[in-house]
Amino acid sequence: MGDMKSPLMYAAAHGAVSGILALLECGADAGVECLPGATALMFASTQGYKEAARTLVEVGRASVAQETQLDTSTGSHSTHHSTR
Repeated sequence: MGDMKSPLMYAAAHGAVSGILALLECGADAGVECLPGATALMFASTQGYKEAARTLVEVGRASVAQETQLDTSTGSHSTHHSTR
């Protein structure tokens, strides 16, 4: 299990795409979990940072086994588990 305060998770939680790219280029692992299911992708998704989430998937090859979506009309979060 990873460090809850990893730089990649922090960057993802704040939508810092340039930071995410720099960290991935330096070898950061987009699949590391600080808690079960809590990855950088989850942090970006739950905060509504679509570009950051896309970067993690496309550049960092983050797994989308668990999709978290932000309902912008209500501000609530819903999690959908993949059946793959």
